Amino acid sequence: MPRNLGWVLNRAFGPVDGVLACPDPSSVVQLASRLSLAPRIGGRLPPERLAAEVGEDTAAEFRRRYRLTAAAAVLKQDLCAGLGKRAEEIQAPLVFLKGAALNLPGSVPIGLRESSDIDVLLPVGKAEEFSQCLSGEGWTSEDVPLGEQHLTPLLHPGGMGLVEVHWRLTGLRVSGREPASYGDLEAQGLLFPVDTFPGNCYRLSDEAQIAHLVTHALGQHLWFPGSYPQLRFLADMVDLGVDEELRSEFRDGGYRWIEEDVREDVFAAAMDLLSLFTRGENAEDVWNGHSPPSLYLRHILLGVDDPRYLQSIRFRSVSRGLRQPGERGRAVLGLLKTSLWLTRGQVDQLYGKPRGRLGYLGWRLFRPFDVILRLVRYGFSWISVRLARIAGPDRG
Repeated sequence: MPRNLGWVLNRAFGPVDGVLACPDPSSVVQLASRLSLAPRIGGRLPPERLAAEVGEDTAAEFRRRYRLTAAAAVLKQDLCAGLGKRAEEIQAPLVFLKGAALNLPGSVPIGLRESSDIDVLLPVGKAEEFSQCLSGEGWTSEDVPLGEQHLTPLLHPGGMGLVEVHWRLTGLRVSGREPASYGDLEAQGLLFPVDTFPGNCYRLSDEAQIAHLVTHALGQHLWFPGSYPQLRFLADMVDLGVDEELRSEFRDGGYRWIEEDVREDVFAAAMDLLSLFTRGENAEDVWNGHSPPSLYLRHILLGVDDPRYLQSIRFRSVSRGLRQPGERGRAVLGLLKTSLWLTRGQVDQLYGKPRGRLGYLGWRLFRPFDVILRLVRYGFSWISVRLARIAGPDRG
């Protein structure tokens, strides 16, 4: 178990009363930051108690992370209000999603949650027009393939963050088996107005928002935990008031929208782990346990900190277990296309920016061989992890 993990989890999720000894205050901020929990700890604990547990200097660093995150959240609120105005100019409704929705005024305590991108949803016919409107104001995009649910992300001209313009929500199926569109959400009465912003701005209903966060974390990112902090997702559940009663209500209600994309046992393991956290259970006991919550905890942390384990699950992360059979064939073809013949933006991201066109061509020709080498390396890592499980089956 990573050193300081018990203290970090307890102070991010557990009761805040009493004084809890920290094994190594000099490195606790680093661990909390890797898990996307440093601002949360800095904002949850009274400053004097934090100082008593980790020392004045470390406590001051936690508080600094909290204040910076709160300031960034206020700036993002202003940016979201501006996006609402842009959408109004093209007579389009705008739905704020995920972190942007949680950051709306009066939603959850400000400053506890780090976020980078701003995710918005527009009707199918308006998403491209809205993206072009932002491009005309200086927002820029990289030469990367379109996502399966959103357009190419746009970077704010002042560097304030990325905006992902969605036309559908993968993994959320509120009207049959197709990913939810704006029209689907509107027809089901799952949109609530944001009166503090200009234009026709909305957020998802509480139940739909929980469902979207769950399918995003446990459907799209479960097998690639380094791409999205799973502990941030659990913190979102706490801030949205997901307790045992609400979890039961959601299981009997909104879970039906994501049940084809999020396995019931995976959802239960994550929620059970959250219950253990909020009760302040001993983290070492959870880490060393054999239950599904223990397996989930080890998975989401080893998937960030253990390169061998991360490589071993890359095969699973490719398929993600998210799509229905009819969608899977298209997804495989799209994956082959975007993985084997790279755009310039992909070359820049993966290998660094070459000097000219011949450099791009060289990297594109090299790419298939690189993919094969990576697959071989991932395969050896998978075998290594499997052998380790045979040698120590009690660890899962």
